[in-house]
Amino acid sequence: MIPADSTGVVPVHFVLPLGQNVKVRVVDALGRGVPGADLRVRYDEPNKPIRRVSFDREEVTDGDGRLLLKNVGIQVPFVVDVLAPNYPPASSKRTKLAAGDTQMDDIVLGEPGATVVVELLDKSDPPVTGVAVILLADPAGLGPGTRGSWLHYRAFRQRGVTSSLGNARFTGVPPGRIIVRVKTASSSTEQRAVVTSDQELRVTLRILFRVTLRIL
Repeated sequence: MIPADSTGVVPVHFVLPLGQNVKVRVVDALGRGVPGADLRVRYDEPNKPIRRVSFDREEVTDGDGRLLLKNVGIQVPFVVDVLAPNYPPASSKRTKLAAGDTQMDDIVLGEPGATVVVELLDKSDPPVTGVAVILLADPAGLGPGTRGSWLHYRAFRQRGVTSSLGNARFTGVPPGRIIVRVKTASSSTEQRAVVTSDQELRVTLRILFRVTLRIL
C-alpha cells in the first residue's frame, strides 16, 4: 500500500504468498454435485484492495461437482465465486486455510434461477433470426459481498442471439426485476418483467423494420 501523500522515489517490495492446491465441491440443496460450474478465487483482506484470480483457461466442475483450485494463498482470507448452469451466482463463505489444509467445505447452491425465453417477431408475425438480445437483471441483487467479482456480473447482463425459430433462451436469471432489450440499426424495443426462482417466463417482442426505397 502506497500512502496518498508519497513523493519522490517510493521503494516497493513484493512478498510472494505461499500457495497450495485446494479441493472444492459445488452441490445443490440435496447434496448432489453440480457439474459445469465456473469458479474464481477472490481474496478479501481487511484494508486492502480486492485481488481476483483468473486462470489461463476455463476450468469447470466435473460430473460430481468437484474442481481442484490451484495455488490458493495460505493464511489469506478468500471467497470462491460460483457461476453454475441454471443457477444464480453464488459464493462460498469467507475462508482462510492453513498450510496442509487442502479441503474446503462444500459450496451449497440455493434455488435455481429463472429461465426466460424471448421470442422475436416482426410486425407480420414471422420470426426474426440472428438478432442480438440483451437481458439485464436488477443489480440490486448482487449484494455488498460480491464487490469485485468477475463471475457474478455475467448473470446480471446476459446476451443471446435469436435462433432460426426467432428464440433466445436465458437461464440462471437472478430473481427480481429484469429488462429484455432488442436493438437493431432501424429500431429497438424492450419489455420489463419480474421473475422468481425456478420460474420459466416467455416474452414476445415485435420489432418494426424500416424499409428505405430509392427512386431512380
